[in-house]
Amino acid sequence: MKGRESRSDITYDYARRSVAYHFKGETFFLRKLRVADDVVPIPEGMYVDDTLSATLNYTDQLWVPQADGTYLTRIVRRKKPENEGADDVQQHYKAELVPFTLKVVPDASTGKTTAHIDLTRFSSWAKQDQPGKITFDTARRLENMSLPMMLGTSVQVRIATG
Repeated sequence: MKGRESRSDITYDYARRSVAYHFKGETFFLRKLRVADDVVPIPEGMYVDDTLSATLNYTDQLWVPQADGTYLTRIVRRKKPENEGADDVQQHYKAELVPFTLKVVPDASTGKTTAHIDLTRFSSWAKQDQPGKITFDTARRLENMSLPMMLGTSVQVRIATG
């Protein structure tokens, strides 16, 4: 959003089993600054990804489902307090690894699949009772994201080929 820039720089060091996380962003209304500079260890046996790579791995069938059919990876993000408001800030922020799960449900009539995601781990604007919806096309490619937010706002992302 123009005037409310944010940036995340993430460096994965699998040899050292760590993720360097750097974030700088402004809150929407009051333009308060949030800054995080941290290095998070990757526990042995834990898989860490980013959301875009996770969806590409789903497309290529490299993201292996759990026994119950749920897809699970971990995402690094700015650690935010429970119930953080849109303009709440802390003096110091750390990074954390949070679960990113998809429970993919097929639609037999279209051949597409959908999944719902809990956005509250990723945005202080997310609504507790309204998960985001992701739609994949028949080739498992990301097609649409519908992300409801507070104050009647939402984020819509549509991806088309050709």
